[in-house]
Amino acid sequence: MKRTIAVLLLTVLLALSLVPLSISADTPRAEIKNLAGAVYPGCKLDLGIAVTADQVVGVQFSSAIQYDHDQLTVVADPYTTVSGWELAGGAANYILAPSGMSLDGKDADGLVMVRFAYKLNDSVKIGDKITITVKNLQIAASERFTGDVSYTVTVAEKPKNTNCNLMSLRVEEGSLSPAFDADSTRNAYSLTVPNSVNALNVSAATANELASYVIEGAEQLEVGENIVKVTVTAESGAQRVYTITVTRKEPPATDATLSHLEAEEGMLSPEFDSALTEYTINVPSDVTSLTIKAETTDEKASCEIAGNADFQVGENTVTITVTAEDPSVSAVYTIKVFRARPIENNALLSGIEVEEYSLSPSFDAASENREYSLTLPYIFESLPSLQVTCAGLYAKYEIAAPEKLEVGENTVVITVTAEDGVTVERYTIKVTREARILSSDATLKSLTPDSGTMTPAFSPEITTYAVITGEALSSIAFSAVANDPAATVDPAVKQLSEGLNTVTVSCKAEDGSRMIYTVYVFVPHRSSTVERELLIEGAPIVGEKLTVRLIGEQMEGSYSWYVGDEKIVGVSGESYTLLPSDANKTVKAVFEGEDGTELTSEVLTVVSKNVVGLEKQGFSTAELIIMIVLVVVALLLGVVVGSFFTKRSIRRNMY
Repeated sequence: MKRTIAVLLLTVLLALSLVPLSISADTPRAEIKNLAGAVYPGCKLDLGIAVTADQVVGVQFSSAIQYDHDQLTVVADPYTTVSGWELAGGAANYILAPSGMSLDGKDADGLVMVRFAYKLNDSVKIGDKITITVKNLQIAASERFTGDVSYTVTVAEKPKNTNCNLMSLRVEEGSLSPAFDADSTRNAYSLTVPNSVNALNVSAATANELASYVIEGAEQLEVGENIVKVTVTAESGAQRVYTITVTRKEPPATDATLSHLEAEEGMLSPEFDSALTEYTINVPSDVTSLTIKAETTDEKASCEIAGNADFQVGENTVTITVTAEDPSVSAVYTIKVFRARPIENNALLSGIEVEEYSLSPSFDAASENREYSLTLPYIFESLPSLQVTCAGLYAKYEIAAPEKLEVGENTVVITVTAEDGVTVERYTIKVTREARILSSDATLKSLTPDSGTMTPAFSPEITTYAVITGEALSSIAFSAVANDPAATVDPAVKQLSEGLNTVTVSCKAEDGSRMIYTVYVFVPHRSSTVERELLIEGAPIVGEKLTVRLIGEQMEGSYSWYVGDEKIVGVSGESYTLLPSDANKTVKAVFEGEDGTELTSEVLTVVSKNVVGLEKQGFSTAELIIMIVLVVVALLLGVVVGSFFTKRSIRRNMY
């Protein structure tokens, strides 16, 4: 997407410089506005370029913003907040233009289109004048504006803030009622705390950092009603008082005993005594819980019974926890319940589960059904893990299954024997192992052309690619490897003609399904007007590799590279990778033939990647088609206007 935006910005600039704009009745204006308000020593100065014009399609200023560096320090470089617009450039040249496909103008009436900010240095005093100037400002609109804009302000005394409001008010020991609202005019709140709280931890934050606050009455709370005050004083001296009415409760009772405890299913041992906390009781095998009656000595105390359900055979523990009104005081009464165990005659199953697969019908412990079916894929040569659960605690089971599953039907029998040794149940599972399924994977593992570079990088899920060759090839072949060894790939060799060619690579899966990969191959037209000259291929971006190529009649010789006017020592080949230190400098290549001929390439300016704003990434089908169309148009223009423009068109399309 960023690649497309960069191309569109260049298109807008070319359009603005070549196409005459219509004239409207209103003359466009521009001014620098103070967006921050009062200007005083040490403050931040937010500024913006406000534009008034009809049908604005671009804003540019081609020189650095002028100001006294002893007075100001940059806080924010120029940027824009206009929706759908993008600011490009830096240092001494900024361009603001729409970032979308549309070139429709924007009506502006004092609209701040470019913003920037400074901080006043410590040396600036009250009464000093500060001037900021933007030179060579150009506005492309229904009527053009070109000129300088300036803003001057006198530094004044910093105004004192009158804000005496709180931004937040919290009490660690509870929640205020109503909840604190910084935007409300309410000053009074209330809070109820337990008797154990004798002081409040109140925290507050002022809405203005220059305001202060004092908390009074938050310590040594009395039982009953207390008033806590939070007085906020603004920088100007204005005050606001917030009050919290705190009600501290009476001390709670500490009695955590029972006055009565009994179980309907039997007698407790020993007999209940409020001072005794441990008891036992014996119950028959059919009793799984107790009917307990428990009463607290203090009506404000509470009790909670736990463990009084689903008794197991043998020992079970029931607890009665008594909590006094004071929650820090509690007592636990314990009843050990011994449930007798009968001999079981239960030979049923409560569950049959197959790892990752389901029985048909689904297992139902309440059903009388004993026969089930299970279908497994061909890959299973043996029965997967079976999880069998007996309904009887002391029942046992055995599984009879073939060691190896045959394709088709196999029988598995689960025999369950109850604790009494007499009662037996048998469950049967008919296991069907499926025949082998042919693979439907028709994707490629790799796809590589024997010439040129394919873009984007190959991925099995991407089916459309482009190859742009640097020479007029007569044919191209692709090496393709299927992802599935059982799949087959049709040969991909094609005779090429000048211009756009389409190559399809077909992969056939084992089951006969196919996937088609399409590659668009562009072969450039040969130009009879191209003389012998040096052509640099590649983008002049830091980190990218440049390659020089001799166009026209070939000869033996050597290459040299220059950054600025200095020859790069140790680099003499046909390629050079741009370094971070080359940013904002020029680069060129020189060829020295053995016969004394010397050729010099075009001089390019190196830019850093973060300035260009382009990222390496794959292309969608739409982007591939747009790119190929641009290449075709550029080459046709090159043939018409000659070798110079041909060279520039080829280079741009190589980017």
